[in-house]
Amino acid sequence: MRGMKRFTAAMITSAVVASGLGVAAVGALSVHEPDVTPAAATIQLKAVSVFSPAHCVGVGGQKYVTYRGALAGTETAPSTSTAGYALAGTLTIRHIIWTVNVASGRGVFRGQATLINPSSAAATNTTYSGLITMITQAPVPTPATAPRDLPAASVGRGWINANTYTGGKADGGNLFANVQLTFGAALTASGEFGGSSSAPDLSAITANVDC
Repeated sequence: MRGMKRFTAAMITSAVVASGLGVAAVGALSVHEPDVTPAAATIQLKAVSVFSPAHCVGVGGQKYVTYRGALAGTETAPSTSTAGYALAGTLTIRHIIWTVNVASGRGVFRGQATLINPSSAAATNTTYSGLITMITQAPVPTPATAPRDLPAASVGRGWINANTYTGGKADGGNLFANVQLTFGAALTASGEFGGSSSAPDLSAITANVDC
């Protein structure tokens, strides 16, 4: 495909029921009709726990570091969003395991992403919850022997595969989204899904073993 890459996100639901907030109403109908709807949002996050590094040596004597922690912040949906859910509220990414090859800066970031709609009752306010996986890249330090602040200088690109919720229960739908995040100082992160990609295509093969 020529030109600008475009991130894709879709909400797939098993029933079409709308409320005044644009969220599927409590007690979704048991009507099984196809529904694939574009979804988009911007993301602002910051660390809410210390990302303590664990170091180890991997295949071929390569040095690795694994960070574990959590991020929290806001998700905001554009006014033009056509998703059948309110993709705005408090976003958390917990149970993060982020393992990075120290020499190359390439890493794999995994966590549990959950969006909470603060305008809903506490027991029914989850909009979506599921896995986020990103391939990350930190810039190569200059000179090569300089210390590398891996998390704060990284860009990540990957995907969200989350269940959608109505009335506090999984409703059979999903959010599938290409997502990108750019990490700043003190482990802040900003990004989006469903918009235009500014992150490079990233890939990795991993043994799924962490430090």
